[in-house]
Amino acid sequence: MYVGMAAFRRVLRVLPSLVIAFAALAMPSAAAAATIQTNLPCYLEDRQVQITGTAFNPGATYTVLKDGQSIGTGTVASDGTVTGTLTSGRLDTGVAERSFDLAVTDGQNQAATRFRVSRFVAEFAPARGNPSTLKVRFSVFGFGRPGLPIYVHYLKPGGVVAQTVRLGRTRGSCGSIPRTRTRRLFPFRPSAGRWKLQFDTRKSFGRAAVPRIVRAVDVKRSR
Repeated sequence: MYVGMAAFRRVLRVLPSLVIAFAALAMPSAAAAATIQTNLPCYLEDRQVQITGTAFNPGATYTVLKDGQSIGTGTVASDGTVTGTLTSGRLDTGVAERSFDLAVTDGQNQAATRFRVSRFVAEFAPARGNPSTLKVRFSVFGFGRPGLPIYVHYLKPGGVVAQTVRLGRTRGSCGSIPRTRTRRLFPFRPSAGRWKLQFDTRKSFGRAAVPRIVRAVDVKRSR
């Protein structure tokens, strides 16, 4: 009798699990949530942004919105996917990098993501002063990915490299250094003439380095 009762209690403990499992099998699976993505996390200005999406209603008309504003429409494919392209556009004056909200909706399903747009530029501020003593902060944008070392090569008016300085490593999906610590524009006393500052990712100077940004700096003779 004792053995039988113990077996019965074990059956009671198993039955609720069987009921739950049966209920789970009987319930219809939930529809997958719609998703969208861009082919890159960051773009330079005026580049093509490729969009792909899944789990939309086949045959439905979808609308693409950028920062809440409609920028285009299309038809969902028979397999529920959407594909399309848009241009990254131009940034406002004074803006070096920013993010944009992107959404796609077919009236019933909606998905959203973000992407960034960057200028490809190297700057220093302040931009005026005695080049022999001027202290500035460098900013570099648009090198494409984080973790890249950025160097500035100082080219004399005759084109010979005078010195190379490492500014730091890029950060963020656009590969930028928003602002360095304060340092001298020229870490030496420059001669008069038009100097060129080449910003790139190579420790050794190369005129054909890719990517690279070249800035001209005019140094006048002091009176």
